Formats: sequence, C-alpha cells, structure tokens
Amino acid sequence: MLDHIILTVSDVKRSLAFYEAALNPLNIKFFMPYKGEDVYSKFPLP
Repeated sequence: MLDHIILTVSDVKRSLAFYEAALNPLNIKFFMPYKGEDVYSKFPLP
C-alpha cells in the first residue's frame, strides 16, 4: 500500500495526469485530490 508520496514538480496538472494514467492499470486511485496548496513547505524536515 502506498500511504503518502510527496513529489516536487514544476507542472502540477501535467504530473497529476501522468501519475493517474500510470497508476490506473494497477487500480490505484487518488484518495484526496491535490488542491494546489503547498502544505509541506510549512513543515520543513529537520
């Protein structure tokens, strides 16, 4: 099971379309659609 994956990309719409198509044959769906918020930069890793 893939729980959390964080990738930094330059083109969010294109990247989401790519991963949706790539993961579709594996029957992996997006659980929570990306809303365009940069949440993780607010909580940098140590």
